[in-house]
Amino acid sequence: MFASPAFASIQVAFIKLYNSRGELIRLEKDSPYAHVAISYGRMWLHAHPFRGVELLSDQEMRQWGEISEVIVVSATRSLSYVEIQKYLGRPYDRTYSWNNGAYYCSELVAKILGIKPRPMSFDRQYWPPFFEKYNGQLGVSPRQLLMTFRPRSCQHLF
Repeated sequence: MFASPAFASIQVAFIKLYNSRGELIRLEKDSPYAHVAISYGRMWLHAHPFRGVELLSDQEMRQWGEISEVIVVSATRSLSYVEIQKYLGRPYDRTYSWNNGAYYCSELVAKILGIKPRPMSFDRQYWPPFFEKYNGQLGVSPRQLLMTFRPRSCQHLF
């Protein structure tokens, strides 16, 4: 069903999400991005809050959110279907835990790319008090992913 990608690069999409009133959803103080996805061929692998880890076409991803920045990560190979198959269908991680078998969007991308977690900061302004208990636990946010790539040599597509 899914052909192996023909190119040896991996893209990471940084996505803006909007509420029903058209207002930008912010989850971090210094970032407009509320979601990330990683390329697999001409599709996007991401962790959906209700459907879990899934593959979407480019058109489906653009209907879900605004792809505002795409970074091409230097890679010696593309992702294989065997590699991503272990993530497909896994549940979304609502506890933002690094080791529970469920995935939130930036955790999924970080694990695929081998990016190590670091202490996260849940800003009181953007997160309900329920999430304050996760402050400082290991993980990776969309902003942290972006800051990981910017110092490296990478190509911005948008």
